[in-house]
Amino acid sequence: MRLNHTLRTLAFVLGSLLLSCTASAGLVEKTFTKRSYANSENRSYYVYTPSSYTGSQPLPLVMMLHGCKQDHKTVINEFGWDETAEKYGFILVAPFITTYEGLRNPNCWGFWDSFDYEIHEGGGEVEDLVQIAKEVESTYAVDGNRRYIGGLSSGAFMADTAAVAHNEYWAAAFVASGGGYKETSSVYNAGTCPTPRYSAGTFKNPDQIVAAMNAEMNSDYKIPMMLFHSTNDCSVGHGSPNDNSKWGGLNSNREAWLKRSGGTLYATASCTVGGYACTHRKYGLTNARSTVETVSFDGSTEGKGHFWSGGKAAGEYTRTDGPNAREIAWEFFSRHSRAECTSNCPTPPAAPSGLAASNVGDTGATISWTANGEPDLVGYNLYRNGTKLNASPLTATSYADSGLASGTTYKYTVKAFDSENLESAASAELSVTTTGAPPCQSYTATNDQHVSAGRATKTTSLFWPYTTTYYAKGTNENLGTSGLTSVTLYSSNGTSFSKTSCQSGGGGGGTLPCVTDSNTNHKAATRATYEFVMGTGYSYLAVGSKANLGAFSTTITSLKETSAGYWDKVASCQ
Repeated sequence: MRLNHTLRTLAFVLGSLLLSCTASAGLVEKTFTKRSYANSENRSYYVYTPSSYTGSQPLPLVMMLHGCKQDHKTVINEFGWDETAEKYGFILVAPFITTYEGLRNPNCWGFWDSFDYEIHEGGGEVEDLVQIAKEVESTYAVDGNRRYIGGLSSGAFMADTAAVAHNEYWAAAFVASGGGYKETSSVYNAGTCPTPRYSAGTFKNPDQIVAAMNAEMNSDYKIPMMLFHSTNDCSVGHGSPNDNSKWGGLNSNREAWLKRSGGTLYATASCTVGGYACTHRKYGLTNARSTVETVSFDGSTEGKGHFWSGGKAAGEYTRTDGPNAREIAWEFFSRHSRAECTSNCPTPPAAPSGLAASNVGDTGATISWTANGEPDLVGYNLYRNGTKLNASPLTATSYADSGLASGTTYKYTVKAFDSENLESAASAELSVTTTGAPPCQSYTATNDQHVSAGRATKTTSLFWPYTTTYYAKGTNENLGTSGLTSVTLYSSNGTSFSKTSCQSGGGGGGTLPCVTDSNTNHKAATRATYEFVMGTGYSYLAVGSKANLGAFSTTITSLKETSAGYWDKVASCQ
């Protein structure tokens, strides 16, 4: 299955001119014609080549598989893999399942055991995928040691299947919200989310998975695997995050691959971003190469929490927030070639230290760190909230970051990068909060949705006609009596909301307002209420302080907001 190195080199030299003439950069759609082996099908697929491609230098190939109810366009338009291919200079292949048999959700890859004809070398979908990759290799210059495959959901299960059935071909695999080889359809939870959410679905134990893997794999190559999964996924459960009391897509598959390839935990790092706690773990036989890596993160609980994370555009199963799955996958791929080192292996640089901030302003800050001492050091990569800031390694030990939002906290890490293309573990995380008032955010939703999101409250009167009234959280501004009314609320701190602006009670950083107006207008603006007061009768009362403003609607009074949603009577606003 492997070409002799000399023959491979000769073949490339003879073919490079032809390749450079027949393949051009950009996105093209191609058609794979079904082959003579069993269960092959005609399939569409995208190929994206970066603008740096000339055909004179072989590039890595990444095949990325869509999930159920998605297609190859999703990989481009929502996941954004074309941007990643352009940024890092590799060839992207995005197949579309196109045609399939059997009872399954729309566009699902047939990874489970009842589709036995799809998951073995020599037939079905898993064979079509490797033949599509080889078809691409016949047109484009591809590095034979750097062919990678990954996917989401059913595409992730199929990527894992490909890593088993053709581990003689692929260099590494990325499994996002998937699981192990030859699983059953019961891994998918079609019902409501259980408690805890990570317990959703029923999975095989690692020994069952390993037995199926051993029966299929025909190469001793220890293919590196990255398993990427949200602990809040209740369509395909993650499994117990801290032990193995409940098997799930990540922990059962992790243990299976470790049993097959070996390895112990050698590195743990935070990948937390945007408020989503995230941990990246590396397992290997040496500290220079992994057999298994896992990324577990506490993703969104919206819907069933089953999605591509950190995408280019939102979709039914794609979110733009959370850890950037593309960046994480490519960083993993870039460290794992089939040209496996067996002796005198290079080791990555030490993690940088001394991360510090200076010149912190409203829109920028300077981040600095202590220089590493390795003689083969090329430079550094700086990450803000998990996203790399520099296009090429930084040679200096400081970086002026700009274009930030005022009053906002950012998290920075830095990694060293050496001449062997090895990147260090991340430095300790540094939190930096810019000066100035936080930016004003707007939220448009119905009153009921605002209540569910914690931006509003509601009260129902004790007597007929039992009217329900909605109020903005923090400011108590009256939002009306219908839960279906659409209202835009503003806030800059996420705790106090206003229907006017951030400067009027929405948590802005400026001076709190003082207003001189009639009692009836104060009541209309929810700065005052009209209530029965024992011994006085009905009177206007300032919201918060309950200062008595008198009984007459036309009386002019001055109210000052001394804290968010708390108004007090003052002699004058002058």
